[in-house]
Amino acid sequence: MKYKEIKRKIGNSLTENQRLLAFFGLLAISTGAAITWAAGKGAVEEVSELEKPEANRESVQERLFVGTDQEEAQSYIVEVPARQYTSAEVERLLEEGRNELDRQLLGENDSSDLVTEKLWLATETADGRVAVEWSIDHPEYLRYDGTPAEDIPAEGVLVRLEARLTCQAEERYYHKQVVLYPETEGERAWIRQVEQALEEANEDSTEEMYHLPQFIGGKAVIWNRSRENPALVLSLTILATGVLLVWRRREQSRQEEQKHRAQLLRDYPAFVSRMCLFMGAGLSVRQVFYRMADSGEKYEGKGRNKPRDYLAEELRLTCKELEQGVSETQAYRHLGERSGLLEYRTFTALLVQNIRKGNQDLLAMLQGEADKAFADRRRNAEILGSKAGTKLLMPMGLMLVVVLILVVFPACVSFYG
Repeated sequence: MKYKEIKRKIGNSLTENQRLLAFFGLLAISTGAAITWAAGKGAVEEVSELEKPEANRESVQERLFVGTDQEEAQSYIVEVPARQYTSAEVERLLEEGRNELDRQLLGENDSSDLVTEKLWLATETADGRVAVEWSIDHPEYLRYDGTPAEDIPAEGVLVRLEARLTCQAEERYYHKQVVLYPETEGERAWIRQVEQALEEANEDSTEEMYHLPQFIGGKAVIWNRSRENPALVLSLTILATGVLLVWRRREQSRQEEQKHRAQLLRDYPAFVSRMCLFMGAGLSVRQVFYRMADSGEKYEGKGRNKPRDYLAEELRLTCKELEQGVSETQAYRHLGERSGLLEYRTFTALLVQNIRKGNQDLLAMLQGEADKAFADRRRNAEILGSKAGTKLLMPMGLMLVVVLILVVFPACVSFYG
């Protein structure tokens, strides 16, 4: 069957996206099969020699297949040893290693007749192709890492070093004589002088006090004891206190803002309802604001421990703006902006619209807003009630556990008693 006929039959039952996906799937499978077949054809390579690793390297293993025309090829692991140096190469490397030791042995010392710093005792040279082993006739004065000991005599000591250089089976020897002297300058020399002076000043171990020498190496010295400086701790404490106070004030401001908005939202339905009541009695919007501000002030003055009435404060602030000559539209807008609540902004927008366009349906609109506010208040109360019930589950569970313990424990005691 031709490709066009197959495409026509399949295309009748597939959408355009499905046909596109099927095409690319078929193309991917075909491409993978072709690549796999080509790789399989070229997977076998006839070889007649293998490259050896560099000299002084480890041998490598390679899996090959060996067979004849009549027998099937079998797997065989060939271990390829590292290449060996020629005699000329060995001689050149050994000479190079000796020259390198001779150049770098002294390290930071200027002369082999005056050695006070660490010597460079390498374990290999010539880029790791020549191994080096050291022998020292006075290891008590010179360690095998090249570091001079601390108890070198002041008159110096002669130390002979011998290095055995090995490359394959060939060996060469390198000899060097150095004269070690104690370090007279630097931190190590000073520490050694301090230790010696302390030992001399406290030879008598039966004394109650530990003496600190006043002169070391012919120089007057002063011993000091570091004292704890409370300035840093005090500064950090003051800084932390300031940070905590700032954080506390910000937290109080945030809590006060939340309390402010929550109370305004709670008082909003009653506020709009009273607004409708006063306007229905024939008062203007401005007169209603003055009336509710005065009533709120009288109510707050009746008790010392009464909670703050944020709505009354906002109303009095609006009345002060009106008394100072601010237009009614601006004063009402400021009220909505200060509240930060959508409900008050909607309410003030209605008042501004009434002032600008003379809307005669303001009282009906406010009554609808009051009904909506009471409905939202009931819904919020239901949500808070459900949350409160959820929060009480853990305390009720703990109380149940306590009651069970009080009931079961006496019964267990009486039963086993």
